[in-house]
Amino acid sequence: MTQAIMDYYGVSKETGDARNAGSVKVNGVDQSGNAVTSVKPIDWYQTIGGRGGVGEAYMYSATTVRLREFSLGYTWPLKNSFIKSLRLAATARNLFFFYKKAPYDPEITMSTSNQFAGIDVFNQPVTRNIGVNLSVKF
Repeated sequence: MTQAIMDYYGVSKETGDARNAGSVKVNGVDQSGNAVTSVKPIDWYQTIGGRGGVGEAYMYSATTVRLREFSLGYTWPLKNSFIKSLRLAATARNLFFFYKKAPYDPEITMSTSNQFAGIDVFNQPVTRNIGVNLSVKF
């Protein structure tokens, strides 16, 4: 829904590109049956965009392949020492997408309700977390 609202108000990259091009290319006919190959960007985006626009124009595949979590660590056993072992580990979450069709993370949701899963309404981006752990055993 974010993209639809931005398109309706003419503030998205797509509407800017269409304004620069002078028209939106379409394949249609008018009421008289005459072929229509282009329309003015404002007419196009104010028809399909917004909250009451054409929803299917803003449906995206939720297929993603991502590196959700990565962890790498090493333990050094220490003999003949007050410290038995040291472990150093690095962890990271939500590093990047290998593949994503939607212009947003399809796992975000506008609500905890099941009916709103995958709907983007100016949601906050997913956070990326990176950390280091040090464990000492005595």
